[in-house]
Amino acid sequence: RSIKIDPKHFSLKDINKVLIGLSVIASIFAVFYLAKESGFVKKRMSELRATPIKENSLSIDLGVDRPNASSYVTGTQKNNPFHLLPVEETAVEKKETETTDLKLVGILWSDSAQAIVEDPASAKTYMVYQGDMIENYKVEEITQTKVRLVSEYGEKILQ
Repeated sequence: RSIKIDPKHFSLKDINKVLIGLSVIASIFAVFYLAKESGFVKKRMSELRATPIKENSLSIDLGVDRPNASSYVTGTQKNNPFHLLPVEETAVEKKETETTDLKLVGILWSDSAQAIVEDPASAKTYMVYQGDMIENYKVEEITQTKVRLVSEYGEKILQ
């Protein structure tokens, strides 16, 4: 008696999954077989040798020799692709005075006052509330007649 398999029961997705699984298993088998036959694992393990314990070290002798991984660590440090090269840092001098020339255009007075400030140099207009930032300045206070700005360069009052 022969078993009849209807190809309509299998989809291409199912066939692809089976073939991918078989190729993964075959690849894993091939890698382990080649590693065993080439002696690669034995060669790497022979490079890791135990180092004698110094007399003044505070280690406990468990009677088991531990492999020395220092040669492996130094090898990986030499070939580290994520190691950043040292960069010479140049000191950047801070500006003594701020050259931004801001101009108060108007104040919208309500429960939360809003100021309209213009920077003629960059042709930008800012609508700010108390606590907002304009370039390097923080809007410290908005009154009916003025706006007080504070920065690391000092205080500036716009009227």
